[in-house]
Amino acid sequence: MGRLVLEGEGGTLLNCPAGDVTLALVIEPGASMGHVLFAAQKAAAEIESILAQR
Repeated sequence: MGRLVLEGEGGTLLNCPAGDVTLALVIEPGASMGHVLFAAQKAAAEIESILAQR
């Protein structure tokens, strides 16, 4: 699965793959999606790396 973005009146839900798990974020309206996507990709890569060490 790639990124999944669901937009609604109350905000946005973003799901990013992180290896065998998924990082889910709830984003408030008006947030900079560029910044959120950058941070989410970085966090997902870190999560994947941590889980790979188990």
